[in-house]
Amino acid sequence: MEEERVISLKGIIIGAVVDFVGSMVVGFMVSAIYAANCVSSGGLTGAAAAEALQQCLMGSFSFLITCFASGLFLTMIGGYVAATIAKASELLNAGCVGVLGLMFTIIGDLISMAKAPSPGWYMAAALILTLPAALLGGYLRQKSAPQL
Repeated sequence: MEEERVISLKGIIIGAVVDFVGSMVVGFMVSAIYAANCVSSGGLTGAAAAEALQQCLMGSFSFLITCFASGLFLTMIGGYVAATIAKASELLNAGCVGVLGLMFTIIGDLISMAKAPSPGWYMAAALILTLPAALLGGYLRQKSAPQL
């Protein structure tokens, strides 16, 4: 007998919130840590200081990789949460979190494109790996769930 596909709107929303809010919180923390290393006593203030900080952060490969990896990890956690709440069709529900994550990624990149564009590799990798990261969370939940 084929398993019925069940979409858990509650699971998807909570999983997406875990992904989005978690990514924002971790992103702010990582930015603050890296920004402290970028600050210099060059006497810059206002817009010039903000521009210098932005260039310092976007020019730091370790900053970009840390943000990217933590974002993918939280997408995986969001997929796991959605699959756990759904209790069925784990991959479908986790995949929905991944699709929402892709939408957040695209919208965020379009908004920041004028002020702080991310490198092309960053956006390409995000588009390629966001959905698989969410599906991995659903897969891990599926494999850890007791089989009935």
